[in-house]
This record gives sequence, structure tokens and C-alpha cells, in this order.
Amino acid sequence: MTKSDYKLLPVILAGLCIWLISAFFSDGYYQADEHFQILEFANYKLGNISSQMLPWEFSEQMRPGFQPLLAFLIIKSCSFIGITSPFTQVLCMRMITALLAFGVTAYFLRRIKAEYGSALRQFFLWSLLFFLWFMPLLVVRFSSENLSGICMLLSLALIMLPQEKVSARGFLLAGIIAGLAFLFRYQSAIMIAGLFFWMLIIQKPGWKKSVFFLAGLIVVCGCGFFADRWLYGEWVCAPWNYFSNNLLMDKLSSFGTKPWHHYFTSGTEQLLFPVGLVVWISAAVFWITKSRSALTWISIPFVLFHVLLSHKEVRFLFPLFYLIPVFILQAAVVLSKVGVFRKKWMQISLIAAFLFLNLAVLSVFLTKTMERNIGVLHQVHQSGTGQKLLYYNEGNPSNPFGIPYYFYLTHDITSVKVNDSLQQIPLPSSSDTTVFLYEEMRGINYRTDANSTLMMCKFPAFLRPLNLGHWQERTANWALYRIK
Repeated sequence: MTKSDYKLLPVILAGLCIWLISAFFSDGYYQADEHFQILEFANYKLGNISSQMLPWEFSEQMRPGFQPLLAFLIIKSCSFIGITSPFTQVLCMRMITALLAFGVTAYFLRRIKAEYGSALRQFFLWSLLFFLWFMPLLVVRFSSENLSGICMLLSLALIMLPQEKVSARGFLLAGIIAGLAFLFRYQSAIMIAGLFFWMLIIQKPGWKKSVFFLAGLIVVCGCGFFADRWLYGEWVCAPWNYFSNNLLMDKLSSFGTKPWHHYFTSGTEQLLFPVGLVVWISAAVFWITKSRSALTWISIPFVLFHVLLSHKEVRFLFPLFYLIPVFILQAAVVLSKVGVFRKKWMQISLIAAFLFLNLAVLSVFLTKTMERNIGVLHQVHQSGTGQKLLYYNEGNPSNPFGIPYYFYLTHDITSVKVNDSLQQIPLPSSSDTTVFLYEEMRGINYRTDANSTLMMCKFPAFLRPLNLGHWQERTANWALYRIK
């Protein structure tokens, strides 16, 4: 390690701690596919549920079997060492993912250090990686989008140097890792194609190294058929089934359509203004000023492909979010050569303001559960021993979509619906049973009686006086109580 590396060590260690904290608190999922298409598939192979309990994608044999296989192996390994709680098993998945993301991003940033080598730029780049408010929340997800993005970043890092500095073995390994990205998420084929054309047109490694890359890619994709056979019990071509169902039969559109600008407008909104606006402007600056970069060649086709699809979700672009710190740094470098932005004090002030804004938002979201229903079930599950009785007035936390969370359904929790008025909560006859109440409501109107202890809620109680424009009456809220 160089002297400058030691100066970055406090930032790196603090960032790693924040990622692990996020993994610890981030119960649930960002989007339901992360649960139903991975954990429940693994749950089926564990013999806990039947195939009739799975989503329709299973019967269509269109989802890759590789990631459910990984989840299956992690769950089996956890059980072998005595970790039987499903919540702790998924925590292990998030911790593994966070550490993997840390190792790959650190390797990637080392590979591009020559281009952004000054101490200030390195500090800014590492700080963006760790403290952009959404990064710690997304890098820990055991989702297809995240793991595919990690693999593509590693594949990039292995070969994006001048070709004479990369051996044929490096290209073979890069192809293998790119194949894993495809097995995690089939849409990664767009990024892989962009990377391969960048190799041929810009890097020009020669036919031998190109063949090595393709060989690694093809072998791993071929191995995906074995994972699919393990999942479905017969030989299938899951990538074709996925393409046929979603594009040829256009089942994707049945989940809703969005206008072409959805990723730029809704994406900016979801990343929070002005952070989202900075992200898209920085991406445009990078694409213009770094048109020969491998990052440009994989990201532009990927974005355009998803813009052309009728069904759009911001998460579809998540495999690219590891590139965002580099995009923002490049935009900052370009801006630093213009007018007053050349002043060092102006650069430091803007960096400090941007990082402060992200840290402020991150402090709000870092320790919040990612999905409330699973967070509620986890809180109930770990609250003491014996049986737990969970009353709810509207939404059932264990079955919010009409499809239960089979993977998280433990024998110690019983969910029972009670009347909406909740004037009197029936108590069990057994003193060994702990009683909880999950209540959905409007506004911040939490129970204050002596028998109810507030355990979790969406909005903290101190916000109640801040009811400008009566926003609370229009806002859905929820709370979990322990009933004495």
C-alpha cells in the first residue's frame, strides 16, 4: 500500500462498517422478485413447499436456477452450523453480498487509479462509493440486479486495461465472470455484448484473447443448464423461455407500461432530488467525454434497451449503479476546469455539501428495514421465546400479496385478523403466548394506553407536531405493538 492508500484507510473502513450495518438492518427486499423468485424457489428445493405454491414464472420455467441454487447452498450451510432462523440465514446472504461487493469495487477502483490518481479525486471517489445515500442500501441486496452488477464490474476490471497488460488467462477469467452475470440476470447480455464490441473495436486484443473471453462466457452459460435442470427437474432452456414470455408474448407489458422518459424522471425522483439529477447529468457528461471507455460501451446500450421496453422499473438499471461514483467524479473533473469552479475552495465546498446531503439522507434510511412486513415478522420472531400471536387489522404481514411468505413462516407465529375498530384485543388463555398488534392507519396516531408498547413504526412520533398542510391525514402509516 502506498502512503495515499493509508490516508484513505479511515474512509474505507468507515464505508465498510456502514455497508455491514445496512446489511444487518435491511430485512426484506427492494422488490418482491428478490424474495419470490429466489428464496421461495430455494425453499421449494429444500422440500418445505410444493411447486403449486410458487409464482407463475416457475411453471413457465423461465427463471435462472443459478441464484436459487446459491441460496439453497447458503441455507444448507447455515443449517449445518446451527443457524436455523430464516431471518438470520438471509442476513448471512446479505453479509456475504456486502463483502463481495466491497472486494470487487475495491479491486475495480484500484484498476482505474491511474486515471483518477490525485489524493482529492481518490477521496471523492471512495466517499461516493460508500456514502451516496442509496449505495449502502443496494449493495447488500441478494438480488439478481445487484449480483449481476458485481460480476460485470469484476469482468470490466479484469480487462479494461490496455490489452498488452492483460494476459489471455485474464480474458478467460473475464469471460467466466461475465457468464456469471448472465446467469444472475439475462438482461446482462446487453452489457456483455457492449463489452465484447468494445474489446474488438477499441481495445483490439487479437483473436486469441477474444476467443478466450468467448470460451469462458460460453462454458459458464452452458453450466447454467445444469442449474436450471436442478431447479425444474428436467432439461429446459430458461433464457429462451424468459425471452419468449416477456418479449415475444409481451407478458412484460401486463405488469404496466411507462413512457420512454420514466427512467430519467422517476429515476431522478427515486434517487431524490438533486442527487438523482446529478447522477443523470454526470452519466451524460461521462458518455460524451469518455466515448471510448468500456463503461460507456456497456452502459449506453443497456440504458437504451430498457428505455425501448414498454414495462419499466428503475431497478432494471441497478446493475449499473456501481458505475455512478465514476460518472460523478468525471463530471466533477470536467466542471473543475470551468470558470469559478477552478478554485480549490469552490471544489472542496461543493464536495463537502454533496457528501453532507447524502450522509444526512443516509442517516435516515440506514437502519430502517427494507420491507416492512418482513421486518415486522422478524421483530415478532425474535421477541422472546414461546408462541407469538400477531393480530392485524387490515394487511396481514405474513401474506400481503395473497401469496404467503412461506420461507419466513415459522411455527411460533400465528396471525389472526381482528375487527377494524380494535376496541378490544382478545388475549390468549395461555400465559406462555406473547401478543402483538400490527395496525395500519392514517396519520401519526399511536396507541398510548398502558398495555401497548410501540416496537416499530413508519414515522417517528416526534413528527406529529409537524403537520403542515395536514399531510399526516393523507399519509398511510403503520405500527407494531407488544400487548401486555
